Amino acid sequence: MLNKYEGLSKEFQFIDEFDLPLAKDISIKRFVHKKSGLTLILNYCPGPKCNASIVVPTESINDKGLPHTLEHLIFTGCNDIPYREFLEVLSNRCLSAPCNAYTAEDHTCYSIDSIGPEGILTYLPIYLKYVLTPTLKENDFMTEVYHIDSNGKDQGVVLCEMQARENTPDDLLEISMCRNIFDGCGYQYSFGGKTAEIAKLNNQMVRDYHGKFYDPKFMTLVIQGCVDIESLLKVLDDVDFVKSPFHKEGEDIDFVPWKKDIPPLLKSKSSLVPFPSESETGSVSIGWRGPPIDDIFTITALTILLRYLQDNSSSPLQQRFINKTIPLANSVYCIVHEVKDTKITIEFSGVPVKYKQQSTTDEDSCNKKEKDDMEDNKTENKEEENDESEEEEDEDDEEEEDEEEESEELKLKESEDEDDIDEGDNNLFNERSIYDRLIKVLKDLKSNGFPEDDSIKKVIDKEMIKMLEGLEEDPLGSIFGSLLCCIVFPSTKEGEYREIRSRFFLQSIFEELLKKPHQYWFDLLDQYFIEKPYVEIILKPDSKLSETIANETTQRMKDTIEKNGEEGMKLIGERLKNAIESNKSYPPELMNEIMSKKEFDINKIPLIKTETILKRAYTQENPNPFTVQTILVPTHFIHSTIIFHVQQSIPDHLRPWFTLFQVMLFETDLLVENENSSKEEKVLIPYKKVCKSFAEEVLSYEAVLGFSNSTFTCSSSELFRITASCQPEKFDRLIYWIFNGFFNFSLNLKRLSTLITNISTTLQDIENDSTTMCGLYSVSTLFPNTKISNEANISIFKQKEFLKSIQSILKSKNQTEIDFIFEKIIQVRDCIVSNPEAMLIQISHSNSITDQSFTQRFVDKWNEYLESSNIKLNKKRKPQQDQQHDQQQQQQQQQQQQQQQQQQQQNHEQQLSTTGIPFFQPLERVKTEIPTPFSEQLIIKGSESNNLLQYVTLPINSVHEDYPAVALLCNIFNGKEGEIRKKGYSYGHSLLTDTTKHTLIFGLTESSAPVKALAEFHKWLTNVKERPTEIINQTSIETAICTEVYDFYSTRSAPNELIIESYINIFKGIKDFQHSVELLNRFKVVTYDQIIQVFNKYFIQFLDHNQLFLSLSVNPSSAIPLETELKETFNISITSKYPSQLFIPFNYDEYKLSCKK
Repeated sequence: MLNKYEGLSKEFQFIDEFDLPLAKDISIKRFVHKKSGLTLILNYCPGPKCNASIVVPTESINDKGLPHTLEHLIFTGCNDIPYREFLEVLSNRCLSAPCNAYTAEDHTCYSIDSIGPEGILTYLPIYLKYVLTPTLKENDFMTEVYHIDSNGKDQGVVLCEMQARENTPDDLLEISMCRNIFDGCGYQYSFGGKTAEIAKLNNQMVRDYHGKFYDPKFMTLVIQGCVDIESLLKVLDDVDFVKSPFHKEGEDIDFVPWKKDIPPLLKSKSSLVPFPSESETGSVSIGWRGPPIDDIFTITALTILLRYLQDNSSSPLQQRFINKTIPLANSVYCIVHEVKDTKITIEFSGVPVKYKQQSTTDEDSCNKKEKDDMEDNKTENKEEENDESEEEEDEDDEEEEDEEEESEELKLKESEDEDDIDEGDNNLFNERSIYDRLIKVLKDLKSNGFPEDDSIKKVIDKEMIKMLEGLEEDPLGSIFGSLLCCIVFPSTKEGEYREIRSRFFLQSIFEELLKKPHQYWFDLLDQYFIEKPYVEIILKPDSKLSETIANETTQRMKDTIEKNGEEGMKLIGERLKNAIESNKSYPPELMNEIMSKKEFDINKIPLIKTETILKRAYTQENPNPFTVQTILVPTHFIHSTIIFHVQQSIPDHLRPWFTLFQVMLFETDLLVENENSSKEEKVLIPYKKVCKSFAEEVLSYEAVLGFSNSTFTCSSSELFRITASCQPEKFDRLIYWIFNGFFNFSLNLKRLSTLITNISTTLQDIENDSTTMCGLYSVSTLFPNTKISNEANISIFKQKEFLKSIQSILKSKNQTEIDFIFEKIIQVRDCIVSNPEAMLIQISHSNSITDQSFTQRFVDKWNEYLESSNIKLNKKRKPQQDQQHDQQQQQQQQQQQQQQQQQQQQNHEQQLSTTGIPFFQPLERVKTEIPTPFSEQLIIKGSESNNLLQYVTLPINSVHEDYPAVALLCNIFNGKEGEIRKKGYSYGHSLLTDTTKHTLIFGLTESSAPVKALAEFHKWLTNVKERPTEIINQTSIETAICTEVYDFYSTRSAPNELIIESYINIFKGIKDFQHSVELLNRFKVVTYDQIIQVFNKYFIQFLDHNQLFLSLSVNPSSAIPLETELKETFNISITSKYPSQLFIPFNYDEYKLSCKK
C-alpha cells in the first residue's frame, strides 16, 4: 500500500488504515516502528477526551503474580527519572487523570486519559520511559510488593490488594475455572498472585520477567481521540524504543508471548470449592472451550445465542432457574471470554444451599386459583360479547380476536406453571445437579425450536443497536476493547501483522447471521455445549473457613516472630525503615523543567454541542404543573427521564416498600387497555411477554430511587427516577411500555414471591463484602431520624428482617394479608405521582431529527395515563420558597393593577426564572448529621480485607464560596502517592467531599495496616497545620486546579453524560453549561490563604477526637490487634460488632396497627 504518511515520520512505517462504518469521523491508522518493531495504532475520534494505552502481552508462568507485581513497580521510577510520585503529579499537570494500569490474564495495559491532545503529547514520552526502562529497585519491591513489619505482619500494596481478593467468590470461581479449563498453559495461573506465593517472590524474578516480556516488538501503543497525527509522530520520533535494561541477549531468541498452542480440554471436570461465608447461597459456573480468537464470526454468533438464553426475565435460562416460585439461583450470566482460545461460561449466582422443592399440593392450589380466575374472566367476557353481537354484527371479528388473545394468555399462564416444575437433584451443590438441568434446557431448545420464527432475528437486531449504543456512550473504550483481541497475541512471523479491520465491520456478520436457518443455531449447541467436555465449578459457602483462615494468619505471624527471634525482628524493622526512607520525592525543579514550556489552552478543547430548552411550570409555553426540559444533543437515540421528588409525598410507613416497588416495576403482569378492540376493556399481559417486549422495543430502562442505585443503597434518595431510551422510530412503543408498566401493573403472589426471594439472596452477598458494608454502615448512622429517610429505609439493615417477614406472609397464602401487601406497593406508586408539582420531565434527542415533537408527545401521553389512572392528586402545596414568591407576586399585582394580564404573566415567568424550581432547585434534601463521638468496627467473617472511613462535617454545597478551596485541598492530598501507599499500608486511600450529605471523608480500602495509615493521614494534617508551605504552594495548587479541569470536561465527553449533567445542574442551581464553566473558573483564582482558611474551618476537625467519627470493617484476625493499636496510637476505644447485631427487627402485626393510626 502507498505510504502517504511517509513524509511525517522518519521512524515509523505506515501499515494500513480504514474508517469505522458505524461512527462518523472516526478512522483507524496503523504504523510500525522501523527499528524496534513496536506497533502504533491511532484512532482519530472527535470529542474532548483523549487516551494513550501501552499494551504489553504478558503470560503467567506461576502463581507468584509476576505480571501484576511488575505493573505496580513500573511506577516507582525509571533510569532517567528514578522517583516515585513523579508520573502521578505529571499526569495531573497535563489535564489528565492519574496514570493507571491493570493486569489481565494475557496482557498488562498502562493508560492515561487526558482532556485535549496536548497532555498526551507531553506525558507520553516520559510514560514510555517508565515502562521501557524501569529502575525496579529492591527497596521499592519491599514497600510496594511485600514485606514483614517488626510485628511479623505481612504487608505491601500488592499483598493488600490480593489478600482482599484471594478468597472472594469471584476470584475463587475464576481461578478455579481457569486451572481446570486451561490446564497446561499460562491461563491456569493466578496473574494477580496468590498471597502465599507472593511471599516467596524476589525482586530479581521481577527484573527477569521485564527483560523477557517487555520487548518493544511485542508491544502496541494505542492513541485515541482528537490527536493530530503529524504532532504525534513528531513526538514519538524522539522516543528511544529500547529493549529492557534487564534483557538477556541470546536467551530464548525465538520467544514470543502466547506462541504455544493451548492444550485442548479432553474430559469433563467438576470441582467443589469452599469459600468463607455465613451466607446460605453459593455459585455454580459451567465452562466450555470456545472457538479461537480469530474466528470472529462464530464468537459473534455465540454471543447472540447466549444473549437469547439469558437477556431478560422471559429468556429460557431466566425462566428455568430464576423466575420460579422456588428459584434455583438469583442471577445467570453468560459470556464468551475473548482469550487466545475462547472460553464460554454460564454462571449461576445466589444458588441456595437449602434448596427444597415446594410441595405439589401448595403449588397446585396456587396454580389452580390463578387458572380458575382466568377461566371466570374468560366466561364473563364471552357472555358480554354474545349480548353485544346480537346488536352489532361487525363485532364478531373482535370477539374471535379476543378469544384468541385470552386463549394465548391462558397458554402463557400454563407455560409459567410448567416452568415452575423442577426435575433434578434437590442438592444443587452435587456434581452435575445444575449442569444436567442446563443441558436439558439446551436440548429442549434444539428439539422444540425457537418459540417464534423471528426470535433470534430480534436478538441480532438488539445486538446491533447495543453495539451502536456502546460506541456512542464510550467510543474510546469500545474501540479499544475491539482492538485488544488483535494486539494481545503478537504475530509469530517477523513483518507479518494481524488483521484488525474485521473486528470493526460486524455489520456484515450480523447481516449474514440474519440469513442463517434455525438449524445453524442448534448446530452451535451441539458443537460447543451438548455432550462436549465441560468444567463445573461449584462454589459453596463454609461458615467455619473464615475462622480457619484467621487462625492461620495469626499462627503465621507467631511463626515469623519465633523464627526470627527478637533481634531478627528488630533487623527486619530497621531494614523496612531504611527502605521507606529511601523513597525520596522528586526534586521540584524537575517538574518545572518539563512544564515550563507547556501551556494548555482549555479553550481549544473540542466540546460536544448541546442546547437546553427549559420550560417552567405554570407558564404560557408550559401550562403543566411540572417543569419540562428538552436537551438537543448529537445522539442516535431518544432518552426520556421522569424525576419525582418523593420525600414529602411518601408517608413514613411506606418508605420500606420502595425496595420491592423498584424491583417489581416492569417485571410483573400488566392489565392494559385492549389495543385491538374499540371497546373499553382490559387485557392481561403476562410478565414474560412484558419483559420480552421491553427487551425488543426499549433499548434500556430503569426505575429506581435516587442515583447510583444498587437495590439497597443509593444517593439522593429524595428522588425517584424513571429513565428509558430507544430508537426514534420506537418512541411510541417506549411510551406505551413505560407508562403501562408504571400505571397498569398487576401483582400476583407467585411473581412477587420470586422477586423477593431473589433480592433477599442479593442481600446475603452484600453482607460478605467488607468494603460495601463499611460504607453502608457509616451512611446509615448519618440520619438523625431514620423514619423519614428513604436511604435508611432501603438499607440492608432495615430490609433484611422486613423482607423476611413479607416473604413469610406470602408463603402463608393468607389472602387478606397478601392483599394488604399488594395495597402497600400500589400506594407507593400513587404517592409518587400524587403531587404533580414535585415532578420533572426531560426528553433528549438529536437536533438533526426532522420530527421535534417528542417532548410534547411524551407530556401529553403522561397526562393522559395519569388522568385514566384515577389516582388522587394532592392540592397545591408548594414549598416555603414558592410561598415567598407568591407573596411577592401579590404585592407586585397590587402595585401594578393597571397593567394588562399579559404583562402580569410575563412578570410571573420572569420571577419564576430567578426563584428556582420548587423541590428541585435547589434540591430539597433530608437533613444529615454525623453522630460524634463514634468509633466502631464491623467484623466481617467472610472477608480478609480491612477498610476504614473517618467523617467530619462539611456544611456547604458545590456552589458555596468555600467549595473550590476545599476541593483543591482534597486534590492536593490525592494527587500524590503519599506515605500511606509508599509504606505499603493500604491498597487505596482517598480524601473526598460528599455535598449531598455534607460530609468530608477520609477512606482506606483493602488495608493491611489501617491504624498506621490513619496515623499517616493525621500526620499530613498536622504538617499542613504546622508547616503549611511545605505542602501548599503555587505548584501544588496549580496541579490541583488541573485535576479539577480534567474532572469537569471528562464527565461531559459523551451524549449520555451531558444528558445526566443537564438535570444535575438543575439540582445545583446551575442555569446552563456556560454557568457551569463560570463556576469552574472559580478554581483558577483560589489563593494559598483561602486554602489555609478552609483547612482551619473544616479539615482540622479530623484531628479533634471529641468530634471523632471512625468506622471500620475488618477481618476476624485483625479485630483484637486493631483495638489495641487504636488505643495505643490515638487513645481511642472502639466497639466491635457483627453485621447480625445491626439488622433492625420488623414486627408485621405492629406495623399493620401503626398504618391504621
